Amino acid sequence: MQDKINYNIQDFYIELFQHLKKVLTNYAIIITKNLTIFIDNRPGYCDRGRYKVLCESNSQPLCSIDYGDAFPRYYFEASCLSMEMIAFIKAKKQNFMRIELYQFDENGNSKLIATLPPLEGT
Repeated sequence: MQDKINYNIQDFYIELFQHLKKVLTNYAIIITKNLTIFIDNRPGYCDRGRYKVLCESNSQPLCSIDYGDAFPRYYFEASCLSMEMIAFIKAKKQNFMRIELYQFDENGNSKLIATLPPLEGT
């Protein structure tokens, strides 16, 4: 049985990913000790999902990512994305360090618009 803090964490990330759509944030990056996870918004007409997730290891020997991890991953719902990313990060024995939100400007350049610290208990 999950404890209350896990539900709060999941609710936070669901809200975050839904927020990506509302404010036209183009993508988010979740940074852990050894992983960088890229979450990309996709147009509503895409039939593979509304979110595309890529992941890379910053420390291959300590936290390997290979074809068995099946990236890229696609999600239609923020709730599924949230549950899967929390479970994946925990399975890889990682801790959240921060989340960065980015938006493209009128020239197509990527601009950091917010950095969020980890929630307690992540």
